[in-house]
Amino acid sequence: MPVRIDSHLLQSAAARQEAGHGEKVIMACLLHDIAVASSSGVTTATGGAQMIEPYVDDEVSWAVRTHQALRFFPDESVGYGYPETYVKWFGPDFQPEPYIVDEYKRARNHRHYMTARLVTLHDLLFIRPRCQGRA
Repeated sequence: MPVRIDSHLLQSAAARQEAGHGEKVIMACLLHDIAVASSSGVTTATGGAQMIEPYVDDEVSWAVRTHQALRFFPDESVGYGYPETYVKWFGPDFQPEPYIVDEYKRARNHRHYMTARLVTLHDLLFIRPRCQGRA
């Protein structure tokens, strides 16, 4: 079932809130695909981060910018495995472009790594059909 981008953003933020995460993680989840939701024609995480940088804490904008690269790399410490959907879409031997691998390596040692990683937990096709009180 396809999900509207606004529902996806709200449900991602609600899931992090219900899990007890702080305001910056929740805000990053709420805004992580804002570029896709806008009518600006920008569709990348970098573009979304640039849109929100003047208005949010640097931790939030960094997480929005970086979550896209992290999606391709499992992190079992938070229960994030490689999405089965990616195997279906890209094939079992898919390797991300070198710039994505480089971004991931830089992100692993960044002080806001976990904020971006937590965004990935409910990013890919997150749908809660009967999410009460949420879009």
